[in-house]
Order: sequence, then C-alpha cells, then structure tokens
Amino acid sequence: MTLSPGAIAGIVIVCFIALCVVAYGIYYVIKKRREDAEYFDRCAKLFKKYGNRKPEVVAKFPYAEATFVRAPVPGQQFTSRELGRVQEFIDPLRAPMAGDTERTPMASMQTPIDPAAIDPRLYSSIYSQESIQMTPSSTKSPQVYFSIEYDSTFNILKVYIDQARFLKPQHNSNVCNPYCTVALLPERKERQSQIQRRTTDPIFQEHFSFDVPKHQLKDKTVLVKFFDYDQYSRDECFGIVTQKLDEINVERKVDLWKKISFQKGLVEEARERAGDILLRLGYLPSAEKLTVVLLKARSLKEVGPEGDKKPPDPYIRVAVLHDGNLLRKKKTSTKRKTCNPTYNQAINFAVPLDVLPQVELQFHVVHETGVKINRKEVIGALEIGPHSTGDEFEHWRDLMSNKPQARWHRLTVSPDQDTTSARSILSSTSSITEATVYTGV
Repeated sequence: MTLSPGAIAGIVIVCFIALCVVAYGIYYVIKKRREDAEYFDRCAKLFKKYGNRKPEVVAKFPYAEATFVRAPVPGQQFTSRELGRVQEFIDPLRAPMAGDTERTPMASMQTPIDPAAIDPRLYSSIYSQESIQMTPSSTKSPQVYFSIEYDSTFNILKVYIDQARFLKPQHNSNVCNPYCTVALLPERKERQSQIQRRTTDPIFQEHFSFDVPKHQLKDKTVLVKFFDYDQYSRDECFGIVTQKLDEINVERKVDLWKKISFQKGLVEEARERAGDILLRLGYLPSAEKLTVVLLKARSLKEVGPEGDKKPPDPYIRVAVLHDGNLLRKKKTSTKRKTCNPTYNQAINFAVPLDVLPQVELQFHVVHETGVKINRKEVIGALEIGPHSTGDEFEHWRDLMSNKPQARWHRLTVSPDQDTTSARSILSSTSSITEATVYTGV
C-alpha cells in the first residue's frame, strides 16, 4: 500500500508539531527547575544568615527574627485584625535589658478618657449662636448643613449645600424624594439641586453661585426650600431655611448647621388638609364606560374626641352626578385602623359619550364608625369635573383627551362639605356596588 504525497506531507507536519510540543515541554520543565533551585538557594542563604538561634548570633543580630508591621499612614484604614497588632516591630528573641524603658500601653475602648488630656481648642465652635450644634442624636429636628462664601474678586456669592438630616415630609412617610432650591432674596430666581431618592438624610454636596455686587450684600437673604418630589402631583414644600447676609461675615467661608422650619402659611395649610388620595381616570368610548381606579390614600386625619385620636377605618365613596343629580355611586372596601390605606381597586360607571363632558365626580373618604345611628363620618372630600380648578381640572382635561394617568389630589374639609347634596350621597338608599380589585399597578 502506497501513501499519496498529501498524506505523507500531513504525517510530516503532525510529527513536526508533536516534536515542537515535546521540545517546549522539556524546555519549560528545565526552566522551572532552574527557578526553583535559585529560590531554594536564596532561602538557604537567608536561613543560614538569620535562622541561627545561638546566643552569639542573637547578640550580633538582635532583630534577626523580628516581625515587622507597616507603620500607620495618616488617613489609612486598618482591619480589626490589623488593629490588634502592635504597629512596630516585635522582637521575640531579645530579652529585656536594664536600659530598656517600659512600653506605654496603647489606648483602647476600655480605657477611660482623661478629661485633662483633651485640648478644648480642637473642639471650639465655629458656628453662630443661631446655628444648631452638630449633635443630631440629641434632637430629631430637621436641619441642614451648608456654607456661604463671597468671592470679592469676581463678585460671586457661593452657597454650598452639603447635607440635611431628619427631614419630615408632610405626608408622614418613612422616606421621601427630597431636593432643595436656593434663591437670593429679594430676587425670586431659584436654582434647583438633584433629587435624592428614598431618604430622609440626603447628601447633596452641590454648589450654587450668584452674581452680587459687594455693596448689595447687606440687603440680601439666602433662602433654601426643601421639596418632596412626586411624579403624580405637585411637589410639596415642607421646610425652609433663611440666612441674612448682614448677620454673618461672608468675606471668609462660614459653615452653618441650621434648623429647617415651616413657613406660617405652610403650617396653616397642613392643618386645613384632610389628606391626599391617588387615583386614575379613564374612559372607553367603544363601551361608553368610565373607569375610576382608586390606588391609595395618605395622611388621613385621625378621628375621635380630643385627647383620644385614633387612626380611622376609611373607605372611599365615588359618586357620578349630572346637572346636580346623582346618577350612580359605588365604594371601595374598608381598611382598618390606618391613615395610609392602599386600595388598588377599580370602579366602572356606564356613562354615555354625549353626557360625559357634563359629568362631575365626587369622592368622599368616609370613616366607618360602626355606630348604627351615625355610621358615616366624612374625613375629606374631592370633586373633579368641568368646573374644577388646579390639579383637579388638569386631571379632568386629561380624561377628556383620553390620556389616563394617576394623580395625587388633596382632600378638603370645608363647611359646605355637609351640604344637602353631600348628605344625600352618603345616606342614599340606592344600590351600592363594591369596587373590583385593580391589578394594573
């Protein structure tokens, strides 16, 4: 059997590749053994030089077997294991001599602090008398840390907002989405910071600059407002901070911790508010069906006599009116003992397309008292229709434009809330249909 020239060439190539692989393997083994031999040779020399424990060698090389640890560098962080070591060399072989001084023990958490050893100059206050001390654990009042500096070369006032602590939004949530705006009064032009997500202790670390002539500084006031961002409604301003420039020396940088306070109008507005509800409106023209999705409520007023206020048992009643006449009403399920209920329930109404522009929607958040004589106690009310204003009218316009979206609305408590129409809506004996669970959100 004879082999073709191509087969012979293939066999030659394979044999050549195999020979190269074997040659490289032999070279690698020889190189590795040579490196290992050099390494062991160096180890042997070091052991021969430092590894003898005879007294004469120890006397000649007292630190032969010392264990060295890195000296601490300013700003360097160590682990708990590293901190347990002594930050200097340890000589296990050398016995203590007569001339050695006793080593001072290192300070630890168990060692009591000597007040005489504290330098009070390191802890001198650089803040004004109106500033809050930097001890946030002693008080839970909202506060902000910022600095003010004036650059006389370029006539620029620099305001640096560093951080805020213990913010308290008006809807009493555990977290908020805060941001702040900085303005220089009497001008009203504001500069806004970035939004910090889901925190009550935001860290802004942002700079704001204003062009101010030096002779106008004494007439200026720095105004910082704090808002809670909400994509479904207008952002709430829940606190302000003011600082008059004539009260501080802005020629050098001034750092301030100041308390975040409520504006008088904000406090009165918060007292008049009965809470907020989040709802969505939509209309299906082909089926002539109006859909109201009640998602949640927040900051509902507590009920009960003074001194014995308790969270309510709220449900939401929705009524559809046309020219002041009640067409239909439905309600959600009742949530027990909560000021921030979550419903996620949808209510459908059959409303003709030609009647829809004149329809008004009335919402009543009702506390179910359980008393047969008076089982209904209105917490707050809301009306959305063609005659509404503000956010309510904007929501109605979105409904007419077939743009369903969720919005927060504020409930109101007004004297006309107990009118004949409201009482008829709450006490009507017409059939009441429960809302269905909404799974769209």
